[in-house]
Parts: sequence; structure tokens; C-alpha cells
Amino acid sequence: MLAATLEYVLAHPIELAAALVNFIWVYLEYKASVWLWPVGIILPLFYIYLSIEAQFYGNVLINLYYFVTCIVGWIVWLRHRSDTEEGAIVDITARRLALFLIGAVVAYAPMYYVLAHHTDSLVPWADTLATVVSFVGMIWLARRIRQHWICWLVANVISLALFYRAGDNVSTVVFAVNACISVLGYIRWGKLRHSNSVTPIS
Repeated sequence: MLAATLEYVLAHPIELAAALVNFIWVYLEYKASVWLWPVGIILPLFYIYLSIEAQFYGNVLINLYYFVTCIVGWIVWLRHRSDTEEGAIVDITARRLALFLIGAVVAYAPMYYVLAHHTDSLVPWADTLATVVSFVGMIWLARRIRQHWICWLVANVISLALFYRAGDNVSTVVFAVNACISVLGYIRWGKLRHSNSVTPIS
């Protein structure tokens, strides 16, 4: 048993390292800790490699975007950090939600076209959907909008299906766990939202 476990670890070092860093990142995000951002700068480097291997090209773009957004998000959170670790959690307004939905719909078509006609993406429609939803999620996370967890739930469900299809069992489990944490995170941030008594972003 020990030999088989060691053999598996040696055969999947990048997937397991990515899983470890991912769970640290998700825990820090769950806690609404500012330290999620420096960890988030490291995490995309693993998934860029794994996504290329899985022919999940939209996810490569997502993780490049994550890398840049984590740098920006870290700066924004430090600039507006409150005296508490959690900081100010907010809800999104109907107006801003509508604007983001329109933007997501507009962005979907050209991104789908590129993935469907200029890459060998295995499931371009799902690849595109996960990409668009993740873009929105990172923007909302940087602004401490609680509903970013809903974006993560959608993106994680799609990602676990795509990595399962690609035969990457470690990443499949990671995204399955992430999907469950997305629900718990939404609930926790809701409690933080009410405890902070913050007016929603307009």
C-alpha cells in the first residue's frame, strides 16, 4: 500500500502540488484573508501546465488572468483593508449584476469561436462557459462581492467534468471539493456580510 501510494505521488507530482496549493488558497478565500492573493499568484502556474496537458485551453486563459488579477486584487485589498482580517463583504446590486450578465453574453460568442475553430479544445462550449464565469468571479472576488462564490460553483462543476474527461483524477477531486466549498463559502461570506453591515456596491 505504501509503495503504491509513493509510486502514485511520484507519477503525479504537479497535480498533487497543485491540489495542495489550491486547498490552501480556497481555505484563505473562505476565511476572507488577504493572504489568499499571494498564494493565488502561485496557484495559476500549476494549472496553466495541467490545462495545456488536458487540452483545456480556456482554462489556460483563465489562469493567466488569475495570475494578473491576484496581483491587482492583493493591492486593492491592502489599500482598503479594515481592522479585521475579513474586511468588508458586500452584495452585488441588480443593476451591476445585469451589466455583468450582458458583458458575459457578449464575451461568450467570440471566445467560443476561437476555441471551437482555432484550438483542439475537447468541449469548447463548456471550456468557454467556465472561462467567462471565472473572469466574472475574479472581478467580484477582488471587490469582495459575496456572489463570486456562485461563479466558482459553476466553474468548478464544469472544470471537474472536463478534467474527469481528460483522465486527470487528482484535479477532478480538487474541483469536486472546490464545488462543495463554494457553497460553504457563500454561506460564510453571507454571515460576514451581515456582521459588517456594509451597503452593497452600486
